[in-house]
Amino acid sequence: MRTQITPEEAIGRRIEGIFFSTNNAQAVITVSGKAFVCLVAKRGYDQDDEIETDKLQIFDFGDDAIVESGIATKEELEAMRKAEAEDFIKRREGRPT
Repeated sequence: MRTQITPEEAIGRRIEGIFFSTNNAQAVITVSGKAFVCLVAKRGYDQDDEIETDKLQIFDFGDDAIVESGIATKEELEAMRKAEAEDFIKRREGRPT
């Protein structure tokens, strides 16, 4: 699994790939050293778009893109989905997560 880093930490690393989410304006740039940067376009105060770093919303990308980019394996995605479903059930039942 790759590690998310800041754009500053990516300076000097080789870009290995770029892919985009299907629904939340995130762009992911994979770089050497088993790392990636996640950027998002956001509407700024003065109505200009701004590019900011963002926490990866992994399920807003197709599984194939996540696996092919090396961000996570199919097994890791399955484990994340299972954990997310369990957390949802706990929250719905009022139990601590």
